[in-house]
Amino acid sequence: MLKKLGILGLSAFLLVSMAGCGMVKYDPTTGGNGEIDLGDDTQAGETLNPEKDMTGTLKIGIPNVVSHTNAINAFIDSFKVKYPNIEVTVEKFDMNNYKTRISQTASAATALNDPSRMFDVFWLAQDYVNEWYDLGLLANLEPFFEKDDTISKDDLADQIISCSSVDGKMYMMPRDYNQVVMYYNRDMFDAADVNYPTSAMSAEAFQKMLVQLRDGLLETDEVNDYGVPYADGVANIIDCNIKWDSLAWPLLKSFGGQVVDETGEVVFDSDENLKALQFWTSLTNDSKGGTRLAIKIEQGGSNPGNQFRMQQAAIYFQSRAVISDIVQDVTLAGQQYHGIKNLGVCALPNFGGTYTVGGGASGYAMYGKAAHVSEAWQFLKHVVSVEGQNAYSDTGDCVPVRKDLLQDKDAVWRHPKALADVLPKNFKHDAFVEHMDAYASTRDFYQYVPFKAQSMVLAKIEEAFNEASSAGSEQILRGVLWSKAENMKELIRQAKG
Repeated sequence: MLKKLGILGLSAFLLVSMAGCGMVKYDPTTGGNGEIDLGDDTQAGETLNPEKDMTGTLKIGIPNVVSHTNAINAFIDSFKVKYPNIEVTVEKFDMNNYKTRISQTASAATALNDPSRMFDVFWLAQDYVNEWYDLGLLANLEPFFEKDDTISKDDLADQIISCSSVDGKMYMMPRDYNQVVMYYNRDMFDAADVNYPTSAMSAEAFQKMLVQLRDGLLETDEVNDYGVPYADGVANIIDCNIKWDSLAWPLLKSFGGQVVDETGEVVFDSDENLKALQFWTSLTNDSKGGTRLAIKIEQGGSNPGNQFRMQQAAIYFQSRAVISDIVQDVTLAGQQYHGIKNLGVCALPNFGGTYTVGGGASGYAMYGKAAHVSEAWQFLKHVVSVEGQNAYSDTGDCVPVRKDLLQDKDAVWRHPKALADVLPKNFKHDAFVEHMDAYASTRDFYQYVPFKAQSMVLAKIEEAFNEASSAGSEQILRGVLWSKAENMKELIRQAKG
């Protein structure tokens, strides 16, 4: 259904008049997906760099999550300093149906020939980029960068540019640099009398630590902040969603695994990928007293982080972007959570022998037929500006996308005001940028997979981890890998036509 709606969105030819910006022409039949004609140099100049007292309207869509709200409020408050006469409205959607609501809103705007019904700017994660590009939702930002000499992609981390692009063109303005870290509850480690983890641990030492942690928590008389004894309440030691591409693919890669090789041949059913699945299932299948070393997919995939926040798990694999939701008292999906005030963090250990850390980005896109192009571009520029990045960093949820701020030891993100009273004084912010050279994302193999098959190939990786969760033998695991490899081959064959 969404695909059909997206195709409908590509069929329209719209002319939209913008105050103070001349005429902007939208014609997806010329120039490719999401191309916005900025006109001649005079028109482009007015659109890209309007007067600071310009009046206008900007409509933004985001998920209804505390960390997203904190981010957009920080950006908008600092943006209004630059453009006080631009009226900004924000609409929030439940995260579980966010993607559907954004796509449906765009399709309705196209069907009614009224782009103002759609958001000019909306949040997206890196794994949405290709899908929403295919649906025609995203504006190509390359012409904006090329004609606007007040901004340069050279200011942004290379990894982030890659995650924000399709076929070498940027369709997402990144808001934060993300790589997966290991959050841990220091109180639970202390209760179990286990030393805090480090990124220098081997896979064997890490697994041994998990066993010691579980044994210690099952034996202690201490209780969590909800008044529940750890011995009764701990369900898993690790909470995560292993199907998340920023976890699944890097785990395979750390063991030397591949999805396709440089010739485009599917090599998913390999011994290396088998070892990765075996390692992970050795954690999810290891249960004692009802407590597993790692959460099963059917639990961690549906509501990742829930058990960590409920202090039913001691470790959580995630990125910086959710830290406010972890340390502050919040209500998510109707559930009240106590913030974890004694929070620790470190980079992930080397699980498979080749150090690999899952990375990515989220950000904001401009609608491919936006009603307020100039306002949208000013906002997107602000997101990656020093002022915008520092404003977001003060929420505590941000690792900046700018190279200068990433390298600055005194940058705001390393001592955010919003979390000054809840983060431990010795919280290790460097963990979020440790081993940046080992950064891995789906772009590693997407470049060898036809565009039309990329998201479906990724889905087969997720399915492999899902089915491996209940596999009881090496033979079954090999069968899972072989089956998914065959599926990938067929998807790629169909994509090639």
